[in-house]
Amino acid sequence: TTGVKAFNGSVGTGPDAEDGHLHPNPISQGSVDSTFGLSLRVANSAPARASLWIAAGSSIEEVHQTLRGMSLDDVLPLASRWWHIWSGCDPTPTAHLKPAVAELYKNSLALIASQCDREGAILAANDSDIMETNRATYSFLWPRDGALVGMVTDSAGHPEIAEGFIEMCIRLLPSDRPMLLHKYAPDGSLGASWHPWIIGGEAEVPTQQDETSLTIFAIDHHLRHFPSAEKLERWFHSFVAPACDFMVDFVDERGLPLPTWDLWEERRGTHAYTVATTIAAFQAAQRMAELLGDPRVAPYEKAADSMKAAALAHLWQPDRGVFARRVDEHNHHDPVLDSAALAFGLFGVFPLDGEHVQRTADTLEAALRCKGGIDGMSRYQGDYYFRRTDDFPGNPWIICTMWLAQTRMLQAQSAEELEEQAYWLDWVVARATSTSVLSEQYHPITGEALSVSPLTWSHAEFARTVQLYLTRKREFSGRSE
Repeated sequence: TTGVKAFNGSVGTGPDAEDGHLHPNPISQGSVDSTFGLSLRVANSAPARASLWIAAGSSIEEVHQTLRGMSLDDVLPLASRWWHIWSGCDPTPTAHLKPAVAELYKNSLALIASQCDREGAILAANDSDIMETNRATYSFLWPRDGALVGMVTDSAGHPEIAEGFIEMCIRLLPSDRPMLLHKYAPDGSLGASWHPWIIGGEAEVPTQQDETSLTIFAIDHHLRHFPSAEKLERWFHSFVAPACDFMVDFVDERGLPLPTWDLWEERRGTHAYTVATTIAAFQAAQRMAELLGDPRVAPYEKAADSMKAAALAHLWQPDRGVFARRVDEHNHHDPVLDSAALAFGLFGVFPLDGEHVQRTADTLEAALRCKGGIDGMSRYQGDYYFRRTDDFPGNPWIICTMWLAQTRMLQAQSAEELEEQAYWLDWVVARATSTSVLSEQYHPITGEALSVSPLTWSHAEFARTVQLYLTRKREFSGRSE
């Protein structure tokens, strides 16, 4: 039955279902809702089955074509076969994984695909529960999330997801100030933001520079996996070069990026994660320019080297053994330890076996790991978001925990050291629901899922960690042979 809801006091069709009987009304207009009822004749305690499925399309004709002559018994085998074919494109040798880890890996890829729009948007999470605390959904494209997800699906043999994302970002890149904005709706319209356009009385475009930098890094990653001279030339000139040319000049007198918002979208300034991803973007752009014979090779190389030197001079804290998460214009360090500083190693800015990355990982693990609870890594010290107890630095996040696992796997010097880090894959499996859904974060004591579920980024970081684990496992196996 259909009815009117949220208009002139109307409450919709829900109350009609409370007595177990619906009074059918085939159609309504305006602010409407609907309730479905299914009736079954059940003989004694014998099982009975009822099914309900919904067909959606961009036109009435498309929906009619889908419905005509089809039943659920026809649809399910078709869908099952399609997803088996899709999963079969993944070159990842999951036979070398524990069965539960392999199952969560494959289901994570399927869940990621379910969050991707056919026009290119990779949505952060399709979860309506977050409306209660956030006043908005997560059904938006964050370019940061999209870039990181696209790299994972590329490695899994599915280039169509990253290709659609990159093409969408090209359409979204402003021509006058080539840097992507906070987030976008699936159709490309600007998403809601809490970042102001006026700072200290001055007009400013609110951006998170890492979102643009990571998109450049993802373009290079995609072209390494799926080389294409046509895409290289077009993507370089339509996105990489305009964005990098802008970022080369978007620096202060120290050679660090001018203030933008951090990846956690809470603070404005010059952040470790922004610096690391921008350097990685310059290095990726340099490689692409070399392939094209473009004269920008030299300025991009110079920009990367200059910013690396500035990071060591102004972000590195030798007394604490860690990169500061943020530095202000007076070179005052934000004292809070933040897992995002692991980016300097994860994006290849500094050597993984060097002092800076080694000490940063050790310092952050000691400060942010939720020992005594369910384990896992917090985002940063004193994290307030969905905080449930003050006994830990914050709630363990899948993303941050996987960053630590990836760092340690990359640093492993033997097969034995690598296997020690497989603990973190089992840790994620223990967090997943029976339907393989991963949340953003978890209660550090009870393990209760908190914030959005499923979070696409959580599934992507888990899948990335699995891919890395297997890559390193093959490396050590090759050495032993």
